[in-house]
Amino acid sequence: LDKKLIGYCGRISSSRGIQTLFDAYVELAKQRPDVELILSGRKDKNIKLPTDAHWVGYLPDEAVPRLVNSLDVLVVSNRPSKFGRFSHPVKLYEAMACNIPVVASATPSTRWILRDHPDLLVEPEDPSKLRETIERVLTKGRIDYGHQADWQSSCETLEQALEKYR
Repeated sequence: LDKKLIGYCGRISSSRGIQTLFDAYVELAKQRPDVELILSGRKDKNIKLPTDAHWVGYLPDEAVPRLVNSLDVLVVSNRPSKFGRFSHPVKLYEAMACNIPVVASATPSTRWILRDHPDLLVEPEDPSKLRETIERVLTKGRIDYGHQADWQSSCETLEQALEKYR
């Protein structure tokens, strides 16, 4: 309870720019011993985690909300790649629905998702800026992102669009 939890949920892979998060965390932890890094997801075999990071593995769907809601900030890390340009991270939407502060790599999709919160975006592969932004966001507490579409309303919007072109 006396720690600030920085989380990452997703594939732990160099293709996602995870080393940028690790470098930012290591520097932040030197200045702030009250932070801990919590990682969930599948981990590539060649990835070396920071010494004091906590990897909880791949969680079942029903355990993810508890993890996300325990975080003080969720980091969504990606690189400027084909995947990074077109990925719309579900964990980003989930954290926002729970009013959890997020910091995300500024890819086209996350720029669109966080268009009303550009201060939560960091250029990919910039560990110094990521560290600074995480530290700033840790002081905010919960964030009201405004209305977030749920699955039902998203399905209805898609259905209306499909019907329009039927």
